[in-house]
Amino acid sequence: MVQYFKSHEWIAEKGDSVYQMGISQYACDQLGDIVFVEAKDDGEVYDQADSLTILESVKAVGDIYAPFKAKLISTNQEAVNSPEEITAKTWIVEISSVDGINFDDLDTMNSAEYDDYLETL
Repeated sequence: MVQYFKSHEWIAEKGDSVYQMGISQYACDQLGDIVFVEAKDDGEVYDQADSLTILESVKAVGDIYAPFKAKLISTNQEAVNSPEEITAKTWIVEISSVDGINFDDLDTMNSAEYDDYLETL
């Protein structure tokens, strides 16, 4: 199940405290053509709110932030090699929870709630 953050990132639980994260269609639209994805070292641990990766576009720079203390498992090499092909369905980073976070405890929204949130912007 995909859940959304107000920061326009999404997170999907893959099982065993492993999660994939990407950006919403709104974020894709705001960034425009993405030209670079920063790949950080796999295995590094990041505190909550640390940047897991940076996305650079012709219009702006955006980050994907750790929603909890997390270990970076990998950065999607397809996204790194072809950043211009990133869509709202592309996972960009895969992380694992260091502290055993409960997915249900994240401050997220389902798709309908996120669509309602977008209406307020």
